[in-house]
Amino acid sequence: STIAGTTDNPSPITMRPVATSEELDFILEALSEYLTVKVRRSDVLSIWSGIRPLASDPTQEGTENLTRDHVVAVEEDGMVTITGGKWTTYRRMAE
Repeated sequence: STIAGTTDNPSPITMRPVATSEELDFILEALSEYLTVKVRRSDVLSIWSGIRPLASDPTQEGTENLTRDHVVAVEEDGMVTITGGKWTTYRRMAE
């Protein structure tokens, strides 16, 4: 089995995001650069989509500090907030 993805596209905010046909085509085309077999739509067993907000470092100003990585903020009262991140870094964020 293989997990393939992802794309980063602007998306309307919804409680039930759905992967588009265009996103699936993009991923299948990208796979062709790495695999020796042709992957077709009929080979896809499941597909899912999510919305990942870009995090802003609270210690920085302006939009140039938006990041696709996670941001850890520790408040004066000890509250820790972890925001942003991506599927491939969830374990590191948790640790």
